[in-house]
Amino acid sequence: PYAFSDLDKYVNGLATAKVKFQDRIIHPEIKINGRLGYVWTFFQIFIDDSFAGCGINLFNMVKSKEAWRMASGTYSVIPRDKCASYYAPTDWQDGIYIIEK
Repeated sequence: PYAFSDLDKYVNGLATAKVKFQDRIIHPEIKINGRLGYVWTFFQIFIDDSFAGCGINLFNMVKSKEAWRMASGTYSVIPRDKCASYYAPTDWQDGIYIIEK
């Protein structure tokens, strides 16, 4: 099953959430060719400091005159009970970039 969402609705939902939200990006793989690039990375979601799930992010990037910009993004969700065996235990800290609300 696939779902498409509106980025503004997603960002506004995060901004108004009544919980602490962390999206931990783990060991991103970055490929660049000229002004095009992509980021492929595992992620872990924590809500109020409790592990909530994991998956894979893919961001397509384009370099403008000012900076790199995300052209599109997609993700897959790995079943919660498979996260540790899929790539790493849920408390893995090496190479994590944390995005907090």
